Amino acid sequence: MRRWLICSGMALSFVLLVACGPADSPGQTDNDPPRAAETARATGDILYTCGQTAFDPRGLEGAGDLENSEAVLGDALRRLLKTPDGTMGGEGWRVVHEKRNEVLVAAPSPKGEHPYVTALFRRSKGGWKPAGWGDCLPMAVIGERSPALWELGTQPSDDATQLQLLVEERACSGGRKLTQDNTRADIKYSEEAIAILMSGDPLRAGKNAAYTCIGVPPSPITIELEEPIWGRQLVDAGSYPPTRRDS
Repeated sequence: MRRWLICSGMALSFVLLVACGPADSPGQTDNDPPRAAETARATGDILYTCGQTAFDPRGLEGAGDLENSEAVLGDALRRLLKTPDGTMGGEGWRVVHEKRNEVLVAAPSPKGEHPYVTALFRRSKGGWKPAGWGDCLPMAVIGERSPALWELGTQPSDDATQLQLLVEERACSGGRKLTQDNTRADIKYSEEAIAILMSGDPLRAGKNAAYTCIGVPPSPITIELEEPIWGRQLVDAGSYPPTRRDS
């Protein structure tokens, strides 16, 4: 059964989609990180963004060859990739989000600095025109809440239903200290993994305010699980692909 468990505080504003992931990839060992299909299921219906358009990460799975397509969008992509500003290279481009006059396409990063590269196209009278492009580390869409990184504070037993985490904000927050009261966890259970997305309350000065980057030590935060771990991987769902934290 797939479900979100809200641990504390107000409801978190995730944008949800309903979709099914593909079958498992064969040959994974216990020490491998979750593969694409498995991490997509582990993170459930979270949308991710690279600062442009939110998309379902399951669109990143499988093969893509938009760069070889004879369609109008394929021509627009090839023109962008040939320009000095748009030189990203790479293969395996595919559409990850589309609506009537806007399309977001992505491919594995050829440089490895970030997992993906993306390009946003908007429709005009002359066809599809690029509106933004660059490296992409997909971040979870969590409204105005402040995304946070986490690590295990102590190694849990296999039957544990409580986790001790060390949590710190990803963005600059003016030195705010995270606590049990201003931090929340959203947890997704699947057969392969338990995906945990940590976030802090919205910063008081507003979403677009500038904050100093004062270093703050990670805060110890305790979260409760609805189910024992039972051999499943523990992954940080704040970015995509999720980061395994139990090894």
